[in-house]
Amino acid sequence: MTKLTPRQLETLEQIARGQSMDEAAHNLGVSRSWVEKSLAEARKRLNARTIPNAVYLAAKSGLIAVVLWAGLSDHDMMRPRPPRTRPMVVRMVKRGKDGE
Repeated sequence: MTKLTPRQLETLEQIARGQSMDEAAHNLGVSRSWVEKSLAEARKRLNARTIPNAVYLAAKSGLIAVVLWAGLSDHDMMRPRPPRTRPMVVRMVKRGKDGE
């Protein structure tokens, strides 16, 4: 089993929750560069090519707990954030008397 420090695990969990690096740094009380270094080291230890892949591998091996959003597949879990829903724009067209 891969050994990660408690702070690396906390950092990965923050990212898994959809936090940005700046938000994770604020929540953990550290600098953004510290978060970047922690994630780089965690990626190295997990043999992951990307941060989302590191989160996925850590969750798959039981190192961190991740709550999946309903309706998402394992492939979607590779994303650092849940898919954003865009508001639907509805255009109201005023029709004349003859329906045009």
